[in-house]
Amino acid sequence: VRCLTAAASALSDGELGKQVEITSKDEIGQLSQTFNKMSAELARIDVQRKQLTADITHDLSTPIQIISGYMEMLEEESIQLTPKRIQIIRTELEHLRRLVSDLTTLSQVEGGALKLQTETFKPAELLQQICDPYRPIAASQEVELRFETDARGRECELTADPGRLLQTVQNLIENALRYTPENGKITLTLGCKERNVKISVRDTGVGIDAEDIPYVFDRFYRTDKSRNANQGKMGLGLSICKALTLAQGGKISVSSEGKGKGTTFELSFPAVPVQKP
Repeated sequence: VRCLTAAASALSDGELGKQVEITSKDEIGQLSQTFNKMSAELARIDVQRKQLTADITHDLSTPIQIISGYMEMLEEESIQLTPKRIQIIRTELEHLRRLVSDLTTLSQVEGGALKLQTETFKPAELLQQICDPYRPIAASQEVELRFETDARGRECELTADPGRLLQTVQNLIENALRYTPENGKITLTLGCKERNVKISVRDTGVGIDAEDIPYVFDRFYRTDKSRNANQGKMGLGLSICKALTLAQGGKISVSSEGKGKGTTFELSFPAVPVQKP
């Protein structure tokens, strides 16, 4: 008890990650084990917080510096405003807009202020509309993108916000495109059972290590450079997918057999009951 008290005091003073020795299997031992787990988690979150601060600083300051540099040169009349330079400035402004929009969406969901426009619709039609525009993009990367469902999937209905579902699936497809190499495949699948509508995005890309799986949906979480070295992609996309899915009463999960073995993201929503005649 004295050791736990001292460790708790140290933790309150900012010594995150403090651990105590477990010397028994009784209630005190269980309490010590719980304390160690909590302390380790607080330390992990603190490291993640420091990393996200660095990420935000970098991802916001870089476009600001580029735009400011061009503005200063224009004011000094050292360069001319050409179409190419206008495009560079527009791209950086879009980068900033996207970051702010993503953060706003997350804060609205977490604060309960996000307004959903739900309706009953056939998800097969929406998924086909999403898949078609991405096929040329995938083809340009020498990646095959296909949509699969069956007769039941084409006829089943779902009550949700189609705009937010579209945003979620687009994020998952874009995520798969970033991490699927040439000659790879991305499969968008719709399956319907009596009680659930399941939508999955499966790729043959770089995969995710088992130790990273529990944290994939954490805001700003980074697994490794190969899966996160993308300008303007601060690890918000998957957090938004989770937030929007949960806000509509759905569930989201991820699975991977490891690095180089692909990844599968799955959405699950309650199906609209079939009306019997």
